[in-house]
Amino acid sequence: MHRSERGGGIPEAMLAFELMDIGASLTGTAALVVVTPGVQAEAYLGWVHALEEQGLDAWLVRFPAPDQTVEAVSAGVAQAYDTLSAEREVVVAAHGYGGTFVLLSGIEPARMALVGTPLGPHAAPLAMGAPPRVVAEELPCPLVGDLPLEPYAAEVGLAYRAWTTEYPTYTPPTAPTLLVSSGLDCVAPPETVRLPSQGWPDRHWERTGRLGLDLGELDHAMLLSDEHLAHRLARFLAE
Repeated sequence: MHRSERGGGIPEAMLAFELMDIGASLTGTAALVVVTPGVQAEAYLGWVHALEEQGLDAWLVRFPAPDQTVEAVSAGVAQAYDTLSAEREVVVAAHGYGGTFVLLSGIEPARMALVGTPLGPHAAPLAMGAPPRVVAEELPCPLVGDLPLEPYAAEVGLAYRAWTTEYPTYTPPTAPTLLVSSGLDCVAPPETVRLPSQGWPDRHWERTGRLGLDLGELDHAMLLSDEHLAHRLARFLAE
């Protein structure tokens, strides 16, 4: 567990995070995988394996403290990045709202992959033909699929709900960034990823499913668990 005074005067006790070297201890580029508060770290093991097959040294950063705030988690992402980048190049991968915290942290890694991360307001229908309902009415289940969940701070949960209709302001990254979305993902529907990112300096946008590069439609959880997508992400970050 690492604690720090970074983050605009945030008290030290609220900056608790865990930075873990997962898998083999490799030299060279480090891949920082940001665990979304509320999702168990084990859900990211497929990404870890794919990253290390590409020769990247995978690290997980998670935020287990029940009193985390949006500001503290964002500052924790920045501190974890600073810790790794002090000695080597770092790339970053995140899924869902973990990617939102990455954007709010203001870090500038060598490359970045955000999968199923909304980049703007994302109220969405439950399914094709269903009455419109916003994600906020159902978080964290069942709309996010079968992600293994764990408790998270009430303030973070309120932020997840608020972001569906009023997304926080962030500075677009300048690094090459892979953005992946799916038509079945209620958290990050394709137009809430493609349109807000059109002016990014080095954006690589991909949509899964029949309108994208493959035949499989993936929901929010499957974007994290799909083996093919994990290897696509790892190849991009290793370039």
